[in-house]
Amino acid sequence: MQKLALSEIQDIEMSILDEIENVCAKLGIHYFLAYGSLLGAARHEGFIPWDDDMDIFMMRADYEKLVDNFDRLTDDPRLRMRHYRDGVSNLSCARVVRTDTHVDMRFVKEKYAIGLWVDIFPLDFIPAEKPPLLLKEKAFFLARVFATSIPAPERPSWQNTLLKLTSLSFSRVDPVKLSAKLDQAAACHSATPSDYLCDISGEPEHPRCYKREWFEPAKLPFGDRVYSVPSSYENALDVSYGDWQTLPPEN
Repeated sequence: MQKLALSEIQDIEMSILDEIENVCAKLGIHYFLAYGSLLGAARHEGFIPWDDDMDIFMMRADYEKLVDNFDRLTDDPRLRMRHYRDGVSNLSCARVVRTDTHVDMRFVKEKYAIGLWVDIFPLDFIPAEKPPLLLKEKAFFLARVFATSIPAPERPSWQNTLLKLTSLSFSRVDPVKLSAKLDQAAACHSATPSDYLCDISGEPEHPRCYKREWFEPAKLPFGDRVYSVPSSYENALDVSYGDWQTLPPEN
């Protein structure tokens, strides 16, 4: 299989998001650039120069519609929704994957490797006055990490030692079921509307609260495209990254 250059990976990532945008339009739902993709749009008008993936947020209700309907509505037969509901993927959050590509995932067991993808993170309501500790969600997340991860040279030595010590204990744990439990626990929070949102399924170990009012659809240029972002994207980036406008050192 041919190794892709970073620019080629980024082109494929954008083509995946283009098709997600196409399906969202058919369903009458919205997405928002998230995390590094939103940072790239705001600071670089495109990818962060060294970035090789894309992330989007969706409100829980819109997210569920996309997960349930993407494979049926996509015009690109190479793209497929991957999620724990397919019974195979160890993903608590959905990914749209290009099935004619393969990512060498050095940190996880090969059976869970997939092609190039765009991550889709559902935003669930969360009370800001007394935010929950998310203990269940954190436990499911950590158990899945131990069940799917493997030692790798790039990891700190203490992590590799811990993975070796726990590998037998978690060898019979089903990460697909853990992902289901994590996402279902996260979705329960959206039963009670709130003025705040949180990416619980994707990052329960580092929960960040965003104001619901920030998430009206707006647009920012991204390379030769224009993608949807939160109307108050600066505030969302402040929550995610703090001083996001200052470039990190080159090293």
